[in-house]
Amino acid sequence: MKIKKLSWLFASVLLAVCLAACQPQQQGSLELPSETSALSSVGKLPVSSSSSPEETSSVSSGAAWSDPEHVDDGFVYRINKVPFSWEQGEKSYEVEYLQILGDAQGDYSKVNILLKERAMQAANLFGYQPLYDQEKRENVPITVKTQSEIAYRDNQMISVVLRTEYTVGDGEPVSILETVNCYLDETNDLGAEQTELTMENMLNVNDDFANLVHTAVQNQTSVNVQAYLTPERVRAALGANPIYFLEHHLVVSLSVPQNLGGHVEVSIPYSQLAPFMKLSEIWRHFVY
Repeated sequence: MKIKKLSWLFASVLLAVCLAACQPQQQGSLELPSETSALSSVGKLPVSSSSSPEETSSVSSGAAWSDPEHVDDGFVYRINKVPFSWEQGEKSYEVEYLQILGDAQGDYSKVNILLKERAMQAANLFGYQPLYDQEKRENVPITVKTQSEIAYRDNQMISVVLRTEYTVGDGEPVSILETVNCYLDETNDLGAEQTELTMENMLNVNDDFANLVHTAVQNQTSVNVQAYLTPERVRAALGANPIYFLEHHLVVSLSVPQNLGGHVEVSIPYSQLAPFMKLSEIWRHFVY
């Protein structure tokens, strides 16, 4: 009788384990990034305004682009997208820059100055010189739009991509990409070259590194881009290239002719960058 009871008990336990194992596991969903643009006129000059620009909140998770629909409460700060626009003759400028807001103990003023100034510099890259149409005898309307996007962030650093389109009349826009990567620790005494993270102060740029980038070009870009970005061109161009961080990859931007897009980005896993990494605390964010 005891044997039957034990057998029944064993069968019940085994059935419960099987049912638990058969339950479907919930997987996290990856959502496509969304981009927003809320630009408004707040003054005629890019450096100051008599009224404060309207701000729109935007917060993103660590490895995703900025998405105002999804807020991650794990961060000790929040990020606002600030629209700013002005006109200079026939030129119309629309700039969207990021500003970091913390609590009473958090001061991100140095980073905020950098994020705003770099966005303005990207928009002003072509200057204010008007373009005159001899046939129509009038200046050609030109529009410049600069948008700021978050590539990666955590509580210690942020990686931002600045995308600028410069359009003359009804022509195709000229596309430019710049980046800002910087620490968020406002309490230290880091200099400017240490606060901002660039290819020059993050990596040893040598022939082997150039070969690694060229291999990425061959594997990730179109045939026309591959034909243009020869090993010699890649090696000659490397040094001050814009870079930005993703969770598992570093992205390197390379300039190409405008008929090929103006720039092309290739991603390299951090594990492949290990031989070229300079001593820096930043790598501890990505190499586990």
